[in-house]
Amino acid sequence: MKAAMGRDNRRGEAVVLMDRRQERREATQAQLRSEPAPPTQSLAAPGAIGEHIGRELRGMYEDVVSQPVPDRFLELLNKLESGTILSKG
Repeated sequence: MKAAMGRDNRRGEAVVLMDRRQERREATQAQLRSEPAPPTQSLAAPGAIGEHIGRELRGMYEDVVSQPVPDRFLELLNKLESGTILSKG
C-alpha cells in the first residue's frame, strides 16, 4: 500500500512538473513566435548566428523537457528509493 501511495505521489509530482514545463514551453514558443526571424543577410552580423542558434536550441530543449517521465523510469526510481535494486546486487 505504501509503495502504491509513493508511486501515486511521484506521478502527482511528475504531473505538476509537466504542467510547469508546459507553461514555460508555451511561453517560450510564444516569445519565439513574436520575434521575427532574422533576415538571411543579418545572419552575417557578429553574434547573429549564435543568437539564432540559441533560440532554436532553447525551443528544442523546452520540447524535450516537456515530455512526460516514462512509467518505467518512475518504477526504477521507486525501486531505488525502497532499496529493492540495491539489495539484489
